[in-house]
Amino acid sequence: SFAVASWIVRVPTLARKWDATPAKDDNMDDGVPADGHHRWTKARIASNLFLLLFACELPILLSTPTDGLADLVRGRDPLLDEILARVPSIRLGPKPPLLLRNRHVQFLPFLIQNEIHRIRAVPFQRIDVDVSNCVDKIAGCYAGNDDGRYRDGMGGMNDTVTLDIFPPLDTSDRNFNGSSPVILFAPGLRCHSQDLPGNSIVRKAYGAGFRSIVVNRRGHTPGRPLKSPRWNLFGDVDDMEQVYRFVKNELVAPDTAFFLHGISSGTAVTVTALSKWDRRRRT
Repeated sequence: SFAVASWIVRVPTLARKWDATPAKDDNMDDGVPADGHHRWTKARIASNLFLLLFACELPILLSTPTDGLADLVRGRDPLLDEILARVPSIRLGPKPPLLLRNRHVQFLPFLIQNEIHRIRAVPFQRIDVDVSNCVDKIAGCYAGNDDGRYRDGMGGMNDTVTLDIFPPLDTSDRNFNGSSPVILFAPGLRCHSQDLPGNSIVRKAYGAGFRSIVVNRRGHTPGRPLKSPRWNLFGDVDDMEQVYRFVKNELVAPDTAFFLHGISSGTAVTVTALSKWDRRRRT
């Protein structure tokens, strides 16, 4: 903290003394000008910025655990104890390299990788799904059954949700078939299939034998404006359920395993959907 404070105090002085001329000239004695003030060269500024970065990183370097999670935030459900006992790897957490323990430093290679992946886009197959929604969410949309049908007169908010699928459904690459497990992805806040953010998880899923289906919610598909005045920033549970039923009944084999995964703010629709569906199943 003392080192960081010291450098912060010197930043205004550094800015005032910026001088791109060589460190020594006829009026200098051993690199010190005749007026007694040091001149800041580009090399000196670069070296001092490096020292400033090191001073900022040092406390994190010394305090960050080298193995396992620093904190595990969990709920009170007793089922969580059983899950943690059966899947102990949850407690392991990431193992960052020595010089990449700072979350901000870790973000830099992620940005570089995303830019490379953006240039080499994933070749998704796109399918449009027509969805409908009730006008009054408070009154409730469904008829009380589990088939996803709206109550009489409650539909009307019609629109299109796009599904980006990789690998495509007609591929036989790596033994993919109609029964290959499916991951439904709910993208982040301002994201879509090529930037969930990033698409490295889609590539990893492909390598592990999972088919990825990115659910581009209403108004989030580039070049696809809304058809109805219904939009949810974090995604809509009812739209997600209609997408699930469409994929299950129309696109894949009956025995296909499904996973629902939200990324960043996409976890909002994921958690809300699971909670709603579990309550409906219990009743």
